[in-house]
Amino acid sequence: MSKGKDDRDGYELHLMQVLVRSLGAAVPAFVTVTFHQLDRQDVCQVVVEPSDHPVYLTEGQGAALFVRTGNATRSLPVNEAVKYVASRWGSGAKSSLP
Repeated sequence: MSKGKDDRDGYELHLMQVLVRSLGAAVPAFVTVTFHQLDRQDVCQVVVEPSDHPVYLTEGQGAALFVRTGNATRSLPVNEAVKYVASRWGSGAKSSLP
C-alpha cells in the first residue's frame, strides 16, 4: 500500500465493501480498522468484536456459519449450526445474511 490518506481510505472502503458483500450490511458495526506505520510501511490492523447475532458467509448461492474453536476455524453442518446459534444467541436469534 502506498503512503497517503487517499490510499488508506480507498483500501478501507474496499475492505468494508468485501465484508458487506460476503457477510452482510450489519457486519461493519463490529469491525474497527486502524492504520499504523511500521518500518516506513503501512500496516492495516483489523479488530473484530463478537457479533450480537449469527453472521453467515455467503458464497454463490450458499451460506455457511463458521466458528472458531481454539486455533482452528470450521464450517458447521446445518444441524450443528442450529444448535450452536440457539446456545450462543438463544432460539430467537436473528441472522445476518447479505
